[in-house]
Amino acid sequence: MLPRIVSLSLWLACAGLVGALALAPAVSYAQSADAAAEKFRLTEEMKRLAQRNAWPGVEAKYEELIELGIPLEFTTHTLGAQSARNLGKTYEVYRRLMRAKEVKADPEVEQEVAAIDSRYGRVRLVGNERWEVMLTRPAMPFAPDERKSVEYAAMVAMESGAFEGMLPQGAYVIGGEKAKEKVELTVEPGPEWQEIVLSVKNSESTEGLIVYHGPLALVGANYSLSGAPSDPVLHPNDKHQAHPDDLAGTGFSAELGYQIGFTREFGVAVSFDYHNLYTGEDQLHSYNGYLAVLVTPGMLRVGLGPVYGRLGGQGEGVAPWFDIGQDPAAHPNERIVYDGQSWAGGLKLTASYGLLDLEPFQGVPELWAVWQTDSHRSFIGFGVRVGVVPQVPRFRE
Repeated sequence: MLPRIVSLSLWLACAGLVGALALAPAVSYAQSADAAAEKFRLTEEMKRLAQRNAWPGVEAKYEELIELGIPLEFTTHTLGAQSARNLGKTYEVYRRLMRAKEVKADPEVEQEVAAIDSRYGRVRLVGNERWEVMLTRPAMPFAPDERKSVEYAAMVAMESGAFEGMLPQGAYVIGGEKAKEKVELTVEPGPEWQEIVLSVKNSESTEGLIVYHGPLALVGANYSLSGAPSDPVLHPNDKHQAHPDDLAGTGFSAELGYQIGFTREFGVAVSFDYHNLYTGEDQLHSYNGYLAVLVTPGMLRVGLGPVYGRLGGQGEGVAPWFDIGQDPAAHPNERIVYDGQSWAGGLKLTASYGLLDLEPFQGVPELWAVWQTDSHRSFIGFGVRVGVVPQVPRFRE
């Protein structure tokens, strides 16, 4: 019996292996077909954007194509080089031309690569994202592409505190009027990297704990609900409290606060939040304080933290278990009027995305949700708001 079991096991294992090997080409083909379709879509979008001289958009599409990890055409790389050239990203121009050379030998590309090698040097400024580094060239070059290259490097250094790329040959100064120490830099053409490690003395601002800060304000609509406690809630005299029956409805919400960023990706916000519920005879007003821990990757802003506040309500209809000896025919629970308040704590989650540049603010839509409890019942709210939050200082292409 044992040999037959072993043989069956081996047969099943072999069958499974054969099936997996047969399926693998189909999966690989599906993945390659999807990548090819996405490549075609992005390439066509690149061309349309280039026709409108929308170079930041061309740049974004090229970077998405690179992330696909599949071979690209010669013309795609040269168009990517053109977009980088229009943005002043000379090192990216060089790298993309080199990729184009790997696809096809072309005399014009060879000449352009040689021209960059003869006019530009490689520079690496090592700094800190908390700093604002001023990079200037006293005698700006005349050629438009060289001027754009200098302007691009200056913007990156100011907004990120560092720079790595190519600069036209010539003399530069690191540090402006607010810098305690200035550094003179002479860029020479060649394949070697010139690296300068910066200190806070070379920056325009002292290195502190806070990178940015500012107020925030949002308004919008929400939906709130709260279920009646399942068990009676008693006063100290053992009489039933008049808790509202189940509540649910829409309302208005607003939030005012202040945000502090310790890095470009991490910060906190303290805010005061109000939202309400109006449905039929029932009203619920919620006033809360909110302390959020924020993560801000890219244009995304996500906050999570404790919330605590006062909830006040009034309306008609109390929990089914409410009984203080009243005549249920004369005073049915659904017609009893309530009016009271409670204090509740919980958690709140917010998620917003920067869509409008309103420097020093960012215009955002925001989704939010909150859960609170006063130990007897839970209060849940969620909604959408729009407003402004502090703009996180980050490199903008």
